[in-house]
Amino acid sequence: MPSPIKYDVSIILSVHNDAKYLARTIWSFSDAANFATQSGISTELVIVQDNAHPSIPHALAQCDFAAFANVQRVVVSVGSLGPCRQAGIDVAEGKYVALSDADDLISYNMIGDMYQHAEKHQGKVVLFPDWLVAFGGQHHLYKIFSLAEVNELALFDHHPFISRSFMSRDYAQEIRLANVPVDGPYAYEDWHHNTNLAANGFELIVCPNTVFFYRKKGVSMLNTVNSSSSKIIPFSDYFIPEKYIDLCATGRQNYKSLGKLPEASAEVLYSAFTSSTLLLELCSAANFIDPAIDLRQIKQSNTFSNRKDDLTAGSAYFQICELLSGKRFTDVFILPFFTIGGAERVILNIIDNLLMLDPSREILFVFGMKISEHHWLNRLPEQVTTCDISYFCGSASEETIDLLTFRTIQAFAPSACIYIKSSPYGYRFWGRYCKLLRNYKSVLLRFCDGSFEMESLPFTVGFDFNFISEYGETVTLFLSDNKYINDADRARLPFLAGKQDVLYSVTTVNTDAEELDNRYKDLHDRIIWASRFDHQKRPELLPLLASSLEREFPSVTLEVWGTAVLGTGDISQLHVHNNVEVKGAFSSFEDIPYRQSDMFLYTSRFDGIPTVLLAALGGGMPVVAPRLGGIPEIVIDGETGLLVDPYLSDEELIQAYIDAIRKIRSSSAIRRSMGNAALKLIKEQHSPQNHLDTIKRNFFDLAN
Repeated sequence: MPSPIKYDVSIILSVHNDAKYLARTIWSFSDAANFATQSGISTELVIVQDNAHPSIPHALAQCDFAAFANVQRVVVSVGSLGPCRQAGIDVAEGKYVALSDADDLISYNMIGDMYQHAEKHQGKVVLFPDWLVAFGGQHHLYKIFSLAEVNELALFDHHPFISRSFMSRDYAQEIRLANVPVDGPYAYEDWHHNTNLAANGFELIVCPNTVFFYRKKGVSMLNTVNSSSSKIIPFSDYFIPEKYIDLCATGRQNYKSLGKLPEASAEVLYSAFTSSTLLLELCSAANFIDPAIDLRQIKQSNTFSNRKDDLTAGSAYFQICELLSGKRFTDVFILPFFTIGGAERVILNIIDNLLMLDPSREILFVFGMKISEHHWLNRLPEQVTTCDISYFCGSASEETIDLLTFRTIQAFAPSACIYIKSSPYGYRFWGRYCKLLRNYKSVLLRFCDGSFEMESLPFTVGFDFNFISEYGETVTLFLSDNKYINDADRARLPFLAGKQDVLYSVTTVNTDAEELDNRYKDLHDRIIWASRFDHQKRPELLPLLASSLEREFPSVTLEVWGTAVLGTGDISQLHVHNNVEVKGAFSSFEDIPYRQSDMFLYTSRFDGIPTVLLAALGGGMPVVAPRLGGIPEIVIDGETGLLVDPYLSDEELIQAYIDAIRKIRSSSAIRRSMGNAALKLIKEQHSPQNHLDTIKRNFFDLAN
């Protein structure tokens, strides 16, 4: 039950370790209370001591409280500014509450003027000082504009106000300050509170010609917060999509038409402040109490305001809220973009099984890196929604993209499973926000590590591994399409034991033994190579292979299928070879006339289990491929194909390919045997049922 209203204003004074400042703070508040009394306004002081230093009682005993109509003392042990201030609000007996700290000063007109301003406006209004003068360790002048002048979008990633607010006690008891511990992952209980107020229909305005004097200390609670937290606020009503759109619609339209806010130049602000006799007189009175308030230190160079020119983040979130309005997602995939590749096929298969087991699931693809064009979006089922945050952000910073991703998940997927695909965006995002997403199930889609050579010596690219090393303990599950990479990771990082599983990709068997008998009776003198013309796939070997094939097997044609996805492969030299046919892109392996060929050839620098090899094996083709990554799990040397050593010199490697080709060409029995063994492996290891069982085991069984 709220306390009855006995006074006009209750000052809520939070006290921690401020003994040496208390006398000056109480003096400043007393002057304000006395000035308010002249207008018939009564002031109560509520002192909240939170884990107060032992010196505080003595310091308070030396203060003069005669100016106050009532003084209450509250002792708490919360170690958090929100609950500390709320404890004072809950016992306050004033019609309005004014939040303050024990090391600051206020202009003597602040209490009286804010009371009169609040009475004039009535209703849901929150008042802030017109000006902030910082003093002590640093000096600056800060002009505070009302929220309507700042733009509601600014609250998304910027706090335009301060914690020293003035509002109705009853409203302050209804919309309460959150507990945001100093050493917790979130920060800024005042910013959080002000967003809640704005979202619930409160006007955030300034009281003209009032000044707040903010003491800048070397070490403060704010500094502690900045160093230990992620520097963002907890989720508030402001981020609820429906409320956000309602609150920010006008601001978004204004920003869209203007591009940025009208400039509030330092010169104009400085002149307005220093040319005001009233403001200077208020500063003089404060200086009399604390001479550290030295206006000579205030210059144009350290004068600024709470207006934020760049509202990209808030505007982007507005567009995201419009795009995803009314949706709630069960699964979120954090992707750089969507293009043509094996990883994308794996993702499509995962989605198919998730929806097969639970058709009610709603899936969100979040893209965070720019690409000229996404591919395969037409293959996505209707339950998948795409959100290209990089498109909404323009040239915004990586920090902004990550923040928008985080808020999108909070707002639209509060209990989703998060899937992370290898990318600078995905890893950066998770590294930044994994602590705040610890209650979400998270899945890292793990495929392979890159590689490179120096002086003919092999090196592994540590991009993926380093992420797992640093953040693997925060990830729930590591799902790979091959056993090799799981074993390699676990050998280096034993803590991964029990957190890994192999999801062998689904592959369709597209032929049978009878067709293979007919196919391999005679040689077709055609060899298929199909992949991406990108650095990973070593397309530079193809001209060398073509030359050797021309010498060794003049009748053989090398069919080359594929396209450059990442723009890093050059196959221009292939066109000079008469034994090469460059066929172009393929959307499905069935586009390739593999039944009129003798074998499948594959080159690569690094890999997991390439989906194109699975398709070739599912078509009953003998495969020649490098012995790396997960490839030996499907190309069983001498059974389903032949493996070559990828670490040989180019000349030796080409010869190894030629030797393997010669062996497969030498006997129809070898081709039939390898083709049938390939079909058997696909049926047993890559069946739809095996894939479905793995998805069910990891995402639907009660134990998970």
